[in-house]
Amino acid sequence: MESPYPPTSTRAPKSRGNNSLWIIVTAVVVGLVLMLGAFVGVGVFVYRRIQQDRAAKEVAAIAAAEKARMAESFANGNNPDGESAIGRVKAQIEKSSTQMNATDAATARAMAAFLGKMQVQARLYQSAVQRLTSDKIFTFNIPDQATLATHRQTLRDFVAMNAQLTDTIANSEALIRSELEAADVPAATIEATIRGYQESQGNTRPLQMQIRQYDRIMGDSGLAILDLLEKNWGRWDRNPQTGQLTFRDDATLAAYNQLIQRVQAASQQQAIAQKQMAEFMRAKAPQK
Repeated sequence: MESPYPPTSTRAPKSRGNNSLWIIVTAVVVGLVLMLGAFVGVGVFVYRRIQQDRAAKEVAAIAAAEKARMAESFANGNNPDGESAIGRVKAQIEKSSTQMNATDAATARAMAAFLGKMQVQARLYQSAVQRLTSDKIFTFNIPDQATLATHRQTLRDFVAMNAQLTDTIANSEALIRSELEAADVPAATIEATIRGYQESQGNTRPLQMQIRQYDRIMGDSGLAILDLLEKNWGRWDRNPQTGQLTFRDDATLAAYNQLIQRVQAASQQQAIAQKQMAEFMRAKAPQK
């Protein structure tokens, strides 16, 4: 009994006419783009909040450049360097803060501090994604149980990083407020800053949360597949040419195929959301 689906789709079902592995890999790294989409909003807000011409134009320029860079990389299916991009936005905000009055400078430094913490998170997330893709976790090429244990830990790390990112996106206003309060920014400015940040997010938040949900589904489904393979160790084989798994009973085959279909469906829906996000990022560059 041969599974009609490759283990992740090193080759997609012919009826779909695409490469699902490419979709999965691209969809997973979109987290980097979406995280930058959220935090470039900080740069966009600083531009709107601060009216000193030179400082505003400098922040606006770097925010626009990074959004365009990320959108282009994303649309082309490349792996964007989210950590470096966040770092460039942070550095420009810090530089521009020297040209501002005391209140605006404190606000900008607080936003830069927020971005610094997000840069660390981006580094951890990107590392988890790189391990996921370099080890080809979703091909489920498991020659021995030691490999299975290693792949399980890689998936667990990815799921954990995705959960942290989900929490950060959901609570970004509270995190920014905390940084502003720590910088002794006046209460009225804090409220204006939070409102401006919310406005800068526009319609991206629902898309970001969708992407995080799809990553969670793929990660959890991958772990469930590894559990299934371990439980049935010695009762399945993998074709090295096609990547397809052959199972010795119908129940295990059905369970495996159901999980594979969940991965494929999540990756395809994520691909739709990522295209919408790229379009939004292109359309919402700050006006100079």
